[in-house]
Amino acid sequence: MGTSIAYNLKRNGMDKVTLVEKRFVGSGATGRSAGVVRQHYSTEFMVRMATKSLRVIRDFQEGLGADSGYRRTGLIVAVGEEGIDALRQTVAMQRMLGVDTKVVSPPELRQVQPELYTDDLAGGAFEPDAGYADPSLTTTGYAKAAETLGVKILQKTEVVGVELSGRKVTAVKTNQGERILTPVIVNATNAWANRINEMVGVKLPIQSVRSQVCLLRRPPDFQNSHVVLFDFVKLTYLKAEGDTQTLVGTLDPQVDLSAPVDPDLCPDSIDYEHVEMLSGKIVHRFPVMGRAVPRGGWSGPYDVTPDWHPILDRVEDVEGYYCAVGFSGHGFKLCPAVGEMMTDLIIHGKRAGSDIENFRSTRFKEGKPIVPKYAYSLVG
Repeated sequence: MGTSIAYNLKRNGMDKVTLVEKRFVGSGATGRSAGVVRQHYSTEFMVRMATKSLRVIRDFQEGLGADSGYRRTGLIVAVGEEGIDALRQTVAMQRMLGVDTKVVSPPELRQVQPELYTDDLAGGAFEPDAGYADPSLTTTGYAKAAETLGVKILQKTEVVGVELSGRKVTAVKTNQGERILTPVIVNATNAWANRINEMVGVKLPIQSVRSQVCLLRRPPDFQNSHVVLFDFVKLTYLKAEGDTQTLVGTLDPQVDLSAPVDPDLCPDSIDYEHVEMLSGKIVHRFPVMGRAVPRGGWSGPYDVTPDWHPILDRVEDVEGYYCAVGFSGHGFKLCPAVGEMMTDLIIHGKRAGSDIENFRSTRFKEGKPIVPKYAYSLVG
């Protein structure tokens, strides 16, 4: 998010832009993202963001002169009887917005992915243009393009304070002794968001939680690649990790919310019990994976809001303070759109009827959270 916002600000005429990174570009949650890229969301504004972002990530080499690692595998969203009506409504809405997607029956699901077990499924949605990209490559690509335009990137530099004049931003202080004079700050620090918020006296409903993913080496007769799968029956997602391995994670919000963490103390590894749980669910859906070899996994922090959707806003309590935080585990695929939307907000201000209004920071106090058709945490 930080590199996309910095790139878009500079590209749209902002005179001086500085990106301050505590460690290195792509560290933190970015380097641990699953990298799924898809347009399947249940609200129109999220579909518009995802569609715009997919085009940028797909055409990254042409647009930014860098490789995003995009790989087109297709996406299946698999549902039981209780979810089929919502799925049909969602797909109809997506098709109206121009997404290439359709509802498919269990036999058609097996035509797309023959290894699927479908006896407990009522059907699914198939989106052929979905797949995955490399979050580290994408972030580095944005960073290099931003630097080419004149953005200053300070790595191994931690923000330790924000100076205010009254309730107006005036400067950022770092652990390297810099005092960066600025009238505008964008907090795009993911699970560390509340630390920056505290520096300016802002409170937002964001919690840091630990999310774990399991890596399995596929058996020899199940090589090459496979679709991205969102399994609403077993509440798991999976994607190919190259030609030989599969990454598996959970869609159950309670699994992640039960593990609040300090993001600096979030374990890097995966718990054995989590490997057992995820492996059992993937073997149910892909019986061939009963012969897969566990290859460990990793953990990373999510910055979760009460409705599992981000906060993209100018915080009214502090003049010049903006937030792009709370992405709740499904932010990477949206980073191109977020960069453009935050740039428009910063340069032109709030515009009535714009999609970014859905992500205002005050929606929780107003009792108007984003309500998707799905209740599966990071799906949206």
